[in-house]
Amino acid sequence: MSGRPERLKTLVDLGLTEYQARVYLALLGLGASKASRIPAIAGVPRTRVYATMNQLHDKGLVEIIPETPLRYRPVPIQAYLQASSRDLREQARGIEGSIEDLSREFAIRGEVAAEERGRFEAIYGRRNAHERLMKMYDEAEKSIIGVGTPNSPFRIVKSAIFTLEQKIKEGLQVRYAFPITPQNKEQVDTISRFAKIKGITEHLPIYWYVFDRRVVLLNHPIPDDDNFYRGEDIAIWTDDEGIARALETIAEKIWSGGTEPGTVDVTEPVVELARQYVQLLGHRGRPAFQAMGYRIGEELARGFQASSLGALMDEVATYWRKHGLGRIELIAKDPLTIEVENFVDAGNMLSVGRTVCSFVEEALRAILESRLGTVEVAESQTFGPGSNHCRIVFDVIPSA
Repeated sequence: MSGRPERLKTLVDLGLTEYQARVYLALLGLGASKASRIPAIAGVPRTRVYATMNQLHDKGLVEIIPETPLRYRPVPIQAYLQASSRDLREQARGIEGSIEDLSREFAIRGEVAAEERGRFEAIYGRRNAHERLMKMYDEAEKSIIGVGTPNSPFRIVKSAIFTLEQKIKEGLQVRYAFPITPQNKEQVDTISRFAKIKGITEHLPIYWYVFDRRVVLLNHPIPDDDNFYRGEDIAIWTDDEGIARALETIAEKIWSGGTEPGTVDVTEPVVELARQYVQLLGHRGRPAFQAMGYRIGEELARGFQASSLGALMDEVATYWRKHGLGRIELIAKDPLTIEVENFVDAGNMLSVGRTVCSFVEEALRAILESRLGTVEVAESQTFGPGSNHCRIVFDVIPSA
């Protein structure tokens, strides 16, 4: 972005959106420029640049040069400031002249017995949507149910966990449905101490929360849900009872069809990605395969319960077969020998060697160490290339 953060904040305070301020600052540094040069400098998505340029043109801050391609030139800010000042003075004079009439029009009548519902409000910007959501957490009394994104657990832990903890002690019922991933599992575990969570496979482009069966916030993160505060989100807040009940019903169905966090296998997509990585790089990636294999083996080991060698290998073999990773088998216990087959397709590899199998070596070593103590790879043999599989024989010696 061109310019210091203070200049960006000043322009926003003067009535520009953040995208408008970023593009204007970029143009001040470039002078006349094609639109294609702006995104990298301003930090604005390419798809938003032309609309933002037109908005700045309407405000009198950008001049459009009719060339091919179009070029844009910044206009000095003085005219914009003078026009804004003039508009504010006229608005102030209009309010002053209407004080008596407006006071009578909006006088307190005290005639409405109950609060009317069915209101809607559009909320623009991630920070504004976040602040409204925090206010809803503070006001919640009976229940919360929400369907979130993979990043939702991070936001809850960072901003709402202490409020939730206290309110749940006071009787608040809280349920969430999130996609559970290796990245958010720690946050999911933290929230699970207080709320009921289900893992879902749907990665929706929106999230929504229903509070006390009557108030809803539905948010579309734009352009994505990665940054905590920065985003051009569009959110809808409503206390319309019919919409609140409808979204609550949908959320309950999604939640009911979800999986308990402890049964969600967050390692499955990681193992499959690793297998594809091994297949792609072949013999060139041995050091990376070793480090990656051991780390993934540590994560896999968390899901195994057995403490004896035979039972542990049964669990590992079942996992291997269930997830389509080929075949794994305990051949002998003394010396401890394990055979892995069809983990990758070595048929078209020019050179397989021990390198390709180093990922499986280290993954198995980590699993064995998690239950049996320290082990070492004493010998590894690889059969290929030309065959339709990569078979490894392990001679694993437990350390003293």
